[in-house]
Amino acid sequence: MSPQAAAVACGASRATGYRLWRRYQEGGWAALADRRSTPRRQPRRCSRELEQRILAAREMRRQAH
Repeated sequence: MSPQAAAVACGASRATGYRLWRRYQEGGWAALADRRSTPRRQPRRCSRELEQRILAAREMRRQAH
């Protein structure tokens, strides 16, 4: 069965079929395990301190209304 036919049978796109086929060829069954959807690095992500300050400000604003 071709990667395209397998993808169609599973309801996935042709591109997904070929991407998974390539991953399988490079790393076997283990390469098909679920992967993280977020990148390993997020250079533009704000610091945890800033994130907490933003969340606190949102909560205060929500309680004020």
